Amino acid sequence: MRKIQFNNNLEIVENSLGITKDVMFEKTKNRDVVEARDLLYYLCTIQKMRATTILKFCHELGFETDLSQISRGKAKVKHKINTDEIWKELIKGI
Repeated sequence: MRKIQFNNNLEIVENSLGITKDVMFEKTKNRDVVEARDLLYYLCTIQKMRATTILKFCHELGFETDLSQISRGKAKVKHKINTDEIWKELIKGI
């Protein structure tokens, strides 16, 4: 069940931001790619998915991350939603 949620969220991020899964899980610090990953983490956590589960699914896709990156990522998205109208509208649309 959680894997289906993760994959659905992944597809939502791909469609919303126009960044493919392959690009999203490259080791890069490109802002657009990092924001896409952060959005994925956020969407998963608002569906009550544990960070360890998100970590497991990322590792299955070949992306090495850690729990602190997931935590920081979801916190960054929360901050953007509270301070940036574009992000607030993006989340409403999702």
